[in-house]
Amino acid sequence: MRRFLILSAIALAVGGCTGRLTPVAPEPPKGYVLGSPTKGSACGVLVLGVLPAGVNGRAERAYRAALENGGDGLVDTTVRDRWYYAYIGAVLCTDVEGTTYRVAPEPQS
Repeated sequence: MRRFLILSAIALAVGGCTGRLTPVAPEPPKGYVLGSPTKGSACGVLVLGVLPAGVNGRAERAYRAALENGGDGLVDTTVRDRWYYAYIGAVLCTDVEGTTYRVAPEPQS
């Protein structure tokens, strides 16, 4: 019984550390034109380690911030998370880097 409890606790701990894969950037359409490298960042605070303030949606906000420099989307995207402690809790940040692209206009006949 003791062995079962230990294995169950380990399975729950490991299972709690996983998440589903989420695409950050949509698949670029055919015929896109590459732009320039860009990056964006977004942060949130986990107040007192319990209350999330701006924590959810950091990757989406960072992606939109990267696109503020122009472009319809990003390719060769890299996502990095970083964090540090502040007096009120942990500050969680997400950085998105990539190369912008523009959708090429349809040729007119």
